[in-house]
Amino acid sequence: MKYLKFINKFFAKHLLACNTVSSAVIMTTGDIIVQKITRPEEHQWDRTYKMGFVGATMGPLEHFFYKNLDIVFPKTDKRTVFKKIFADQTIAAPFFICSFFFLCNVWEKKPKESIDEIKAKFLDVYKVDLLVWPAAQYINFLYLPPQYRVLYVSGISVIYTAFLSYIKHQGLIFEK
Repeated sequence: MKYLKFINKFFAKHLLACNTVSSAVIMTTGDIIVQKITRPEEHQWDRTYKMGFVGATMGPLEHFFYKNLDIVFPKTDKRTVFKKIFADQTIAAPFFICSFFFLCNVWEKKPKESIDEIKAKFLDVYKVDLLVWPAAQYINFLYLPPQYRVLYVSGISVIYTAFLSYIKHQGLIFEK
């Protein structure tokens, strides 16, 4: 019980740092998982570092998005939860998907290629996003206290990040 009280206090006091680090760790973990499956013979560490960089960059953005979402929609009733999910899917999802590809290309020193990659892969990623995140965010917004939202999202993101890493490095999953 003391341990949980310490964790709660630590998260409350250092929420931005915790959200940044957890996002970096989750993005790194997702890439390691997908590389173990798709490239068991040779791990590309630069790619894993890139995913960690992207996570560390996106963690604070997610932190402030969810913080402001709670300011704009402070209630936790079901109607408000659906408003938050709508905002998450129409504002955050497109922004974070585009940011993911842009930041990956910045790390690769190819930022100008971001537009073409976003055009080619955005719809596939957004389709999967719509399958995963509305249900996950329903639980997040209805049942979790605000200080655990980014951590919860990061936890779900292990699998979602593995998917993003696959799309980024292997290609599309839906036939055009």
